[in-house]
Amino acid sequence: MTESYLTPEKLEAFVREYRASKTSCWACDQIVRKIKEKTIIGDSDRYHMVICRPKLKEGEKSSSTTKTNDKPEQRAAEKAVEFHASFPQAKRVSVAGDFNKWNVKENSLKKDSKGNWNGWVALKPGRYQYRFYVDGKWADDSQAKETVSNGLGSKNAVLEVK
Repeated sequence: MTESYLTPEKLEAFVREYRASKTSCWACDQIVRKIKEKTIIGDSDRYHMVICRPKLKEGEKSSSTTKTNDKPEQRAAEKAVEFHASFPQAKRVSVAGDFNKWNVKENSLKKDSKGNWNGWVALKPGRYQYRFYVDGKWADDSQAKETVSNGLGSKNAVLEVK
């Protein structure tokens, strides 16, 4: 699949269209933030841009509106998986694993009023390893049902998506 639609000009056009549409979409907010910070736009972001862009032009609300914990739109054969972590003092938390090539910037979590961090990732069925990335340092998922040694002196959590 060609990614020619992700030229800098087209990314800026997406930002302009979203701002002009006056719609409220959490996923689009995150994509706009990533574009402004010049961070990596992941596969799920690209997919959302393709799905949401026609709605922006028509002034419709996206199906992933307002709440920060809304499930992402999914393609067939994908499942929305929710991640939870408790790091009350943290300023930034993300989840990274073999599902996103260990990219710590791709899947940021949102903090609630109790200091818990939550977020959704659309994943195909399979077995995945992951860790949390908290304020620039790797952290364990204390709630993981299964872990494996990662060869770096710590353990990765294991998640099975059916």
